[in-house]
Amino acid sequence: MEVEIFGSVFNVRSASDEEHLQRLARFVDGKMKEIAAHTTAVDTTKIAVLAALNIADQLVREAGSLGSEREIEERLGKLADRLHSALES
Repeated sequence: MEVEIFGSVFNVRSASDEEHLQRLARFVDGKMKEIAAHTTAVDTTKIAVLAALNIADQLVREAGSLGSEREIEERLGKLADRLHSALES
């Protein structure tokens, strides 16, 4: 499947349906645009890292009641691994 994030098109393989993946891509795209609007950084990689930190912070805050910090970190690690694999495909 193809998704567009911050002006770049990515071919991604996922077990999720295309609609779900497109929603995720729009969410990440929105976070990156939000970060870009509030920073002087122009490097896409820096903006992506800042957006990832913002998303991780949001996830940890919202998921705090779902498990320990260690469990959340493990989940984030697994998600990061899946994202990395999908982007390399």
